[in-house]
Amino acid sequence: YSAKREWQTRWSCIEKEIAHYEIKSLLDIGCAEGFFARLAAEKYNIFSIGVESNNKRLWPGELSGMHVDVEGFAIVKALMTPTSIASLPKFEMVLVLSVLHHIFRSGGHKGAIEFMSAIRLITGKRLIFEMGTSDETMNSWAEIMPKGNQGQFELLSSILQEAGFTDIRQLASTPGIKLDAERLIVSASPEA
Repeated sequence: YSAKREWQTRWSCIEKEIAHYEIKSLLDIGCAEGFFARLAAEKYNIFSIGVESNNKRLWPGELSGMHVDVEGFAIVKALMTPTSIASLPKFEMVLVLSVLHHIFRSGGHKGAIEFMSAIRLITGKRLIFEMGTSDETMNSWAEIMPKGNQGQFELLSSILQEAGFTDIRQLASTPGIKLDAERLIVSASPEA
């Protein structure tokens, strides 16, 4: 099994924020195979939970977990909604990578803000965030993503600010899934 996307830059961003904020618990929403949650548990002894709804992505992670003895790590099959998110405890760090463009597709701008507002309430210290953009024209969902005169950082910031996040910082950029555009990775605080 090989990664669909470049992961080293994303992991480097996550790792730096883990160290800086002395993170002890992590939730990865849309974790795919659970790679980042597993690395956090393995390298930093962080209690890490990955959540994924797609069986094609979930099964390889579950199978690899049977062969890698990492304590404090699990993957849960679930579809996250604002209601289900509200039932979760707080995690010091929450990862939402390559998820929100799917929420835009099903719930529009209002649904995306409701989703991220629910995420803010369970985020203790930091959110690590990235999403697909309208520049990724090789994807069918690109046409429904927000457009405008804003740059990508301003767009991500406005979405996160509308959901109540503050102290939004750009960490890096990585290629989108079809390598046709760059996606920014940002870190944000849930504190007002």
